[in-house]
Amino acid sequence: MAKFNIFSSIEEYKNALGTNPVSTQDFESFANGTDLDGVEFIKGISATSNLPRVEVFKGSGDKELFILDRRSVSDDSFYEINWVRLF
Repeated sequence: MAKFNIFSSIEEYKNALGTNPVSTQDFESFANGTDLDGVEFIKGISATSNLPRVEVFKGSGDKELFILDRRSVSDDSFYEINWVRLF
């Protein structure tokens, strides 16, 4: 099984990275409902899913990358953040 970490804030995540270079994306520049499935939103980084859409969603806070089609969610539903090492 793959090992993963869950971070409760962007600051906690950045601290865990130490001195490694970091890029972040807040999705505020995208319109609500923008389909980002397979779209490179930061150079070398995209998201995919086995659900119909990966899109920008504005909830009660900032805009986020989200899967909205909950009717399609099943036990094998997933989305992946894909990246290409650029350096």
